[in-house]
Amino acid sequence: MPPFSWPWEPRLLLFLAVLAVGYGLAVGPLRARLAPTGTPFPRKEAVTFAAALGLLYLTLGSPLHTISAHYLFSLHMVQHNLLIFAVPPLLLRGVPGWLWDRWLRPASARAVARFLTKPIIVFLVFNLVFDGWHLPALYEQALRHPVLHDVQHLSFLVAASLMWWPLLNPSTRLLRPSFGAQLVYVFLLSVSQMVVFGFVTFASHPLYPTYAAAPRLWGISPLNDQQFGGALMNIGGTIAFLTALGVAFFRLVKAENEPPPPPRFSAHRLN
Repeated sequence: MPPFSWPWEPRLLLFLAVLAVGYGLAVGPLRARLAPTGTPFPRKEAVTFAAALGLLYLTLGSPLHTISAHYLFSLHMVQHNLLIFAVPPLLLRGVPGWLWDRWLRPASARAVARFLTKPIIVFLVFNLVFDGWHLPALYEQALRHPVLHDVQHLSFLVAASLMWWPLLNPSTRLLRPSFGAQLVYVFLLSVSQMVVFGFVTFASHPLYPTYAAAPRLWGISPLNDQQFGGALMNIGGTIAFLTALGVAFFRLVKAENEPPPPPRFSAHRLN
């Protein structure tokens, strides 16, 4: 396949269409049933969600996907960075808080969500998915089987969405960890990435046969391509986590500087 060709991805288009239609129904015709009375159309969230879908299409349905799958490991890491550090936060923030609250109204749903979004659980799930898919054997199988490649990308999206939840939780039904806990959480996530980063970046030989045998683009050798991809992986995560911490810090400062709510007085009968 020519490197700059646009791939035909019907499964991706169907996935995006289902997300777009479901979201449109929830915030449009069904808003009167799902949201509190008088809730306006969430314009900012809708734009954010649309941006997430557009970015997801460019990530998986553009020449970036063609080059990633057939030519350069480094651009595959760009693709994975977008799937993990860019698209999931946009998806989470694009869904209005009232819609998350509606989904989490049943006690059973809250119990499941509370367990799945515990920092220790999402830390383990994310690293299992992230580390596992970068093992050469699994990585090569995904490159050679399109359906398995789709499963890989979907698992990145799901695991990354869970990973971002403790930092971006927009629901009032689930508590967000304290800033101190978020700081420790992000630090551990950053450290855990070093395992794959070191494995890929400092290997003495190409780890992935597909890229070792691929036609060379722009004169980049297989080993340099792999080292560059590992560096991009680390840089992407560092930027994303530092940004998240910055947002959490300014949110904390804003909350501390806001005046406390007025006290509530209860009426007492005078004797």
